[in-house]
Amino acid sequence: MMSADTFLKSGASTCTVELPEPRVLADGIEQSNRFRHVAAQHALLHQPYPDVVTVHDVVMRSARVFGELPAMGYRPVIRTIEETKERTRIVNGNEVKETKVMKFYELGPYQWISYKEMLVTVKSIASGLVDLGYSAGDKTCIYLPTSPDWQMFAHGCFAQSIAITTAYDTLGPDGLLWALNEPEIPIVFTTTDLFPMLTRIISQCPHVRHVVFKGNATPLMLADLAAAAGDDRLTILSLDELMLRGKLRPCEMRPPSKDDLCCIMYTSGSTGKPKGVVMTHANIVAALAGIDAVIPKLLGVGDRYLAMLPLSHSLEFAVESY
Repeated sequence: MMSADTFLKSGASTCTVELPEPRVLADGIEQSNRFRHVAAQHALLHQPYPDVVTVHDVVMRSARVFGELPAMGYRPVIRTIEETKERTRIVNGNEVKETKVMKFYELGPYQWISYKEMLVTVKSIASGLVDLGYSAGDKTCIYLPTSPDWQMFAHGCFAQSIAITTAYDTLGPDGLLWALNEPEIPIVFTTTDLFPMLTRIISQCPHVRHVVFKGNATPLMLADLAAAAGDDRLTILSLDELMLRGKLRPCEMRPPSKDDLCCIMYTSGSTGKPKGVVMTHANIVAALAGIDAVIPKLLGVGDRYLAMLPLSHSLEFAVESY
């Protein structure tokens, strides 16, 4: 297989091409010519494979083609280590000492999930969502750090034509409130580590009816979150409980079409309120087609990709989906 360095050096002059016709703005001012990847010089790419039209098709094809091969890996947290550290900051020209509790994690060896196992989990989540009363056209919010569960929950939604919205796990209360209320989210998938933030704003989220969580929740944590809603509308259940519902009452998948809403990705809110970017399945699949023009020259079966960006970022979501 060609190395990344060799590929980039050998193809530097042919990676992009300049299209011959100039673009003209509405006011008649001429722009510079457009540049495209050489694979798309004659037409934009729309599909990585003929049988992949939606993001849901990616999982179905991968399970069929790659089967027992590892799809995703993760390292479980063995224990959390907390250390108190003192640091000095300059505030208004004066040195101020403050202490901060730092968390470090001891991780176990990688555990792998095959493509077939992933599809089984996706189907259980999809059926569980239907059992809760959700169907095509509904939206969920994934408020969770990057993880295999993030991916599988998203694909469980897609299997029933349910769209996802994303919320960075670093959002403050105002940003999270906006990301839940603007799209009128009825169900949130999160982790117990983020319960404190969700508890702070849940009373101001009238549309949220279900919270699905990953992690260890104490009875007090569950009671606090339920009480914070201010009424009895909130049902809180673990991801395992959701999947059990799906296993006990399995239902047929209801795949989306290419023009259906796939996701609304909210920004990190660094310039004000988080902004929701609306993307259809065709939008994401077109990104996969672009990735397919490059990645096979660099990576192949047996290689590993390390997720560094948050899955709430469109590039990470597209690359991992590929």
